[in-house]
Amino acid sequence: MRWKSIRKGGQRALAATFFPYLHWRWSRCVQELPALSMSYKSGLPPAQKHWRKYLCRHWSIRRRLAALLEHYSQLDCLPGSWKERLLALGPVSLCQVPLKSGEALEVLLEPSDFYREGELGLYMRNGEGERLYSLSFTFGKGGQLLIGGLQGPRTTMDEGTVKWLGKEMFGLRPKNLLLTVLYTLGEQMGGRQLLGISDAAHTCSHKLKSSYDTFWQEAQASRHDRHWYRLPEREPVRDIAEVKSQRRSEFRRREALRDEISSAIRQAWSQETVAAAAA
Repeated sequence: MRWKSIRKGGQRALAATFFPYLHWRWSRCVQELPALSMSYKSGLPPAQKHWRKYLCRHWSIRRRLAALLEHYSQLDCLPGSWKERLLALGPVSLCQVPLKSGEALEVLLEPSDFYREGELGLYMRNGEGERLYSLSFTFGKGGQLLIGGLQGPRTTMDEGTVKWLGKEMFGLRPKNLLLTVLYTLGEQMGGRQLLGISDAAHTCSHKLKSSYDTFWQEAQASRHDRHWYRLPEREPVRDIAEVKSQRRSEFRRREALRDEISSAIRQAWSQETVAAAAA
């Protein structure tokens, strides 16, 4: 352990020596945004994330530092008070998800508590506020949204939760719903390119319970480079002609739910933008 600590200390000293401008810019950013020195739900504070694996397990300290700087330089793309709420480590309610039973779930934009997987997270929560599913991402350079993680229900929750959600949302998978939400947010930001992390490059690649590669391929993504998948510019819409006739009624309800969620997010964005302009 002592040798490991000495080695890490040496790496940090070398990084600060070889990349002084990046470190200076990051220090300025941390001074201007005190929230970056605060821990969220016992996670590592953003100010220290570049010293650990972050977003991509193959990235160097320099690349992690550049990614953090890029993200926090783009927070102004969010409307009105959303930026302030997130920097205060608070949530932003995006939409309700009406279920077949008449109940509803909520999707929120929050600081990600999976600190290795991104700075922001889309969280699907039930009426008790429990996390059911989440998607973590970071603003990347060139208009990219870097998706570093997808998480399902906690192990303490009922094993039937996934099946129950699928039935309640007419067969729409929660992970796909969160992807729809991210596509809609990217659209409101003027069009963003979504990139998803690969299995081999995930920060906890040895602990994955399901394949990211498979999920991205199902979403019609293609290889961007050896670490990332590039998703289509627009979310693919399945042709109803490809759906079996006995499944088409459910398909229409599923697509109607997806459209309803996207419309609610556009409305929330628009209302917040108008309120900010009037302030």
